[in-house]
Amino acid sequence: MHRTPLVGLACALAVCGCGAHSSRAAETRPAGHFAVAPATPVPPRPEAVAAARRSYERLRDQIAAEPGAVQTRSGLVYRELSPGGGPAPHESETVTVRYQVKSPDGRIVEDSATHGGTVTVALDAIGPCLREAMLLMHTGGVSRFVCPWPQEPAGGAGAPAPVVVETTLVAVGQPLPPPGH
Repeated sequence: MHRTPLVGLACALAVCGCGAHSSRAAETRPAGHFAVAPATPVPPRPEAVAAARRSYERLRDQIAAEPGAVQTRSGLVYRELSPGGGPAPHESETVTVRYQVKSPDGRIVEDSATHGGTVTVALDAIGPCLREAMLLMHTGGVSRFVCPWPQEPAGGAGAPAPVVVETTLVAVGQPLPPPGH
């Protein structure tokens, strides 16, 4: 799902939204890794896609082999590193998270610390993989996950970038009002 030369979660998950926001419209347009990245017109090279897929499969298998890891029906490979003791979010709520996105070699390619430390987003405004992972968490919990390989790179974009996301669910908030209210 790597759609632009951006690094981290936006590239790999095609989801973004950083910083605290007071309106739904603002949450769907931020720079960072919790919003949809625009597609580029450059089609992927088949050899680049094949190499990226092999890298992704190694990464997915590595995380899946960790104790306590589960693979959901969607293909999300999820491991709870530390259980949270607070409430779990609901689809219509906002979440505040700290996160790091790492390449297969462990290099940090995105860190919420560069966006002020935490990121607050509406769950209904982010991509399905990130939303699914957030819905598995409880406030205070820490998880590591790898999203499923996309069926097709969206918009003719380049090869997806395989990444591991480590997230701490800091807080769960109320749903945002509809735009214009």
